[in-house]
Amino acid sequence: MAMVKCYECRKKISTSANFCPKCGAPKLDVEASKKSKKPSLFWFTLKTLLLSVVGFLLLFSFLGKSPHYPSEKISYQTKKTTTLEKEMSVPYKAIKKWPIPNGGFSQVVVIDPKFRTIESMMKLGESLRKDTSADRNAFIFIYDSNDAAILRDLALEDQLSNGDLAYHDGHLIGFYMRNSNSNYNALTVTLEGVQGSAIEFPY
Repeated sequence: MAMVKCYECRKKISTSANFCPKCGAPKLDVEASKKSKKPSLFWFTLKTLLLSVVGFLLLFSFLGKSPHYPSEKISYQTKKTTTLEKEMSVPYKAIKKWPIPNGGFSQVVVIDPKFRTIESMMKLGESLRKDTSADRNAFIFIYDSNDAAILRDLALEDQLSNGDLAYHDGHLIGFYMRNSNSNYNALTVTLEGVQGSAIEFPY
């Protein structure tokens, strides 16, 4: 019987076990783990870029020169970056928040319907990921209608008429979820409503 180390508590467990008997962490996909260890194109590019910068600095040092960057240019670049960061954020309003027993919070958030696009939802996902980074777990329901968001509890209890349920489902346009135990962290976008097609963006 093959044994592997649990990614949470580092105790040895059987590869046939679905959960670690010591800490309860769910089993990870071994093949996926192996694939994740392969060097990516991103890291190769980053290393190449760093080596180029080091070589550039060494060349100037050898020639007795140092690269000069005007302070005006640095100031301009800083202002430009700040403006881009503001443009990349999608404002949202949390209308309900409650604790998750295993740590962290669930939330119901509402955004303006004009942000009902893939690009805007991806920006929102980044904001939610950063805003909940200190929480162990997070599960966030995303709506583009305050009226639909208010119907959430009744929808879960199956207490809505067919018309109200269709209205609710049509304005539930995404979920953000992070689970520290399983290392799952992703944004799911349902621009056609929760009954339509879904696109997942893992982090």
